[in-house]
Amino acid sequence: MNKNKYEKHEYLRDVLKNTIKKKQGRIGTSTNVPYYDIISLRYGFYGEPKTLKECGEHFNVSQERFRQVEAKVIEFIRVRFSQLGLSGIDFG
Repeated sequence: MNKNKYEKHEYLRDVLKNTIKKKQGRIGTSTNVPYYDIISLRYGFYGEPKTLKECGEHFNVSQERFRQVEAKVIEFIRVRFSQLGLSGIDFG
């Protein structure tokens, strides 16, 4: 990965963390988990990306329940990034 692409990914991760760090969602019966933890585990911000099954096992919920929560988090991020004017940025 070239340095420019790496810097873009670092920037996205930092913006994402600052955008959703306090937002939490219910995953299990009474567990509130920070949105950032959900996304960072799934997409491998601090290691290898995890499958839906692995993420579900990590949070002790079904793969389908984790997928539902992930979709909610992604929609929240989409809306928030749009509000910040970041929706058109290419981080690829």
